[in-house]
Amino acid sequence: VLSSYNISLGDDGKPKGLKPDVDVEEVKKNLTKEISSQYESQINEFKEKLTNRDKAVIESSILSAVSGVYKDDWVKPYGDKPLVVKQFNDRFTVDENGNAVVKSDDGGIRYKGDGSPMTAKDYLLSDEFAELRKDQRQNGSGFGEGSTGSTAAGNPKEWSVKQKNDYVEKHGVDGYKTLLQQNKKK
Repeated sequence: VLSSYNISLGDDGKPKGLKPDVDVEEVKKNLTKEISSQYESQINEFKEKLTNRDKAVIESSILSAVSGVYKDDWVKPYGDKPLVVKQFNDRFTVDENGNAVVKSDDGGIRYKGDGSPMTAKDYLLSDEFAELRKDQRQNGSGFGEGSTGSTAAGNPKEWSVKQKNDYVEKHGVDGYKTLLQQNKKK
């Protein structure tokens, strides 16, 4: 009679309540899966939106840093994106403030000497990428393609330290000495 009314007895022989028709633990497990899958899909949707936003921030930071400075073939669209974006976008990440910053070797953020994060402008306009820039000198400055600098830049003895160092980096110490010798003969 008790089982027909779903009444179960405890160890003491007294009724302990109704016997459930379903496994409560199974219902809990199924509800947990259902609820967590809903949240997981929302989380994945937000992650995808954040990833797309981060890509857009990085691309726009790269383009704004080099626009008007880099040679046109680096900035004009090459397929779906400009070559400069394709070349450098994996070197950047987005910080907690939503700014594009340079990644360090360990995947963190790379910092400048003053402790601030290195931005796209800091990185892409550094001397490391000088060959990608447009020629910023005015027309008629005397510089020519392939020039050694002897006639183009005046007397090498009068050059600034930076000009001398740049020439030595390009042509070596012996090249600078040769340039001085050539200038003496004139």
